[in-house]
Amino acid sequence: MSAQSRRKPSKLFTATVWGLLWAAPLIIAYFFVRGTLQEIRNQAVEGAAGDYIGFYVLALSIFVVGVLWRVRRIDDSKGQYLAIQLVFFILFVAVFMIVLPVVAEGGKAFFLGNPEPGVLSTYEAFYILLLCTFGVLLLALSVMNDKHRNEIRIGVGGILFVISILLPKALESYELLRAMCASRLLEESYDQAGCPAEAIETIPMFTMAIAFSAALTVLFFVSMLSPTVERFISSQTGDDTGTQRNLPKQESETAVHPSYAEPLPSAVRRNSHCGSFAAAVLGGVVVWTIQTVGKRISGPR
Repeated sequence: MSAQSRRKPSKLFTATVWGLLWAAPLIIAYFFVRGTLQEIRNQAVEGAAGDYIGFYVLALSIFVVGVLWRVRRIDDSKGQYLAIQLVFFILFVAVFMIVLPVVAEGGKAFFLGNPEPGVLSTYEAFYILLLCTFGVLLLALSVMNDKHRNEIRIGVGGILFVISILLPKALESYELLRAMCASRLLEESYDQAGCPAEAIETIPMFTMAIAFSAALTVLFFVSMLSPTVERFISSQTGDDTGTQRNLPKQESETAVHPSYAEPLPSAVRRNSHCGSFAAAVLGGVVVWTIQTVGKRISGPR
């Protein structure tokens, strides 16, 4: 009797927690996505907003499709897996929504004196968008994937390293675009030679590329803490399948290997996570420094 009396409150508490985990985050995610779509419409010129909105929705759809494809292969707690993915999804759309308007309005770029002509390139921004979309899909597949989690995160770290190489050139083109066209956005007429209409249409591409890069970086860093998130959700919902799914394997390893050798694999995994993240950040800093020094040396004296 005492055991049954303990089970009834546990089920009620679990149902309440799961209800909050699903209802409130879904509402929050809806408002973040809706705000992002409105911000894209505000930044894009008439007729060009549909393409950028379509790309943003496509990126989110790839994330959702990856989650639905992966959930069929989860043998233990499917609810816990979906809850963790929902947290990651909200984090991604939230960072994207915060960065997008800041990039468009927070900074100022303008020419002083008689500027030299510059080249506006959208290649880097386009490649960043593609890489970030692929990186989001990989991170979605890494959640509760103990077999291939480390390899996937190393791949995402490599994607971030490539983005760190492309980002300085994309920012340089965006600075030129803002300096030439930002002051003319509110004017009815502008200099077609200095700021063609095609250049204004590319503004959302750069802002979205920067927002994608920031969101993917934050999501990659948080994904390294996903085991902690899994344990937290399990403790709140009373579902111990996520924390106990590897216990038989650990017991068999303990019977074969000495006890002092157990901490080594986890230490190696932590070093692998931190190493891939540090490589991406360090690579971006090094490339940014080299390009900045090169521009100053080759600039007019």
